[in-house]
Amino acid sequence: MNHKYGYDKETVKQKLGNENYNPFLKWMHGKTVGIHPETNETIFYDWDVARFKEGLEKKVLENDKI
Repeated sequence: MNHKYGYDKETVKQKLGNENYNPFLKWMHGKTVGIHPETNETIFYDWDVARFKEGLEKKVLENDKI
């Protein structure tokens, strides 16, 4: 489910890939997340997901140069 500020767990997995979800959670440790007011689900802010995805893409590009 999308929320106006971000994404739930399943949407993050779709955007980043299942294999990147646990590294994302580790990266998110200590960062602020939202809580959906009706379901109490964690909402990961869209800018955090985008920043992590950008880092993944840069890492892949850097590895391609090696």
